[in-house]
Amino acid sequence: MKTSESTANRQAKKSKFLLKPMQFIALLLMGIELGVSYSHLMQLPGKSQLSVAMFIAVQTVLIQYKIGLGVVEIGSFLAMLVILWLVRTKTLTFRLTLGALLMLIAAFLVWGVFIEPINAVVDTWTANSFPDNWTSYRDRWHLFHIVRLILLTVGTSSLIGSVLFQNYNLQPTQEISC
Repeated sequence: MKTSESTANRQAKKSKFLLKPMQFIALLLMGIELGVSYSHLMQLPGKSQLSVAMFIAVQTVLIQYKIGLGVVEIGSFLAMLVILWLVRTKTLTFRLTLGALLMLIAAFLVWGVFIEPINAVVDTWTANSFPDNWTSYRDRWHLFHIVRLILLTVGTSSLIGSVLFQNYNLQPTQEISC
């Protein structure tokens, strides 16, 4: 009997020891993603005034960073999977972390389904060879980045909530008392 209790205590301590660093990593990486998404919103007014040649030049430079952001997204995803496993018995923390993970997945899908195909088309343009409707590509690119910003804002907020409320093992009908 004592052996099973000490084993359970050791596992709980290991989980607690791993949880904080994983939450830190997930929050840091989600914060980076959120910052990058926010930067797209901040670029919108200026990029909307660029000539097609300048837009192509800017996009060519920016597109180089997508691999780095991919690494950040994969890191966020993996950290949240570990967190989900560690908090699987804490209903509220689990749900908030799962919500964050689902928002991250949705943001990745928006990038893969809508943004990356636009990037691939823009990559084929030159200052002398581009479609007449190039502004519609630019505008859709920004629109989908705004969608990503919203998803990542909700996801980051959910992840922050999961950290703030992790000490409350609430059932769906319980309330937090202070």
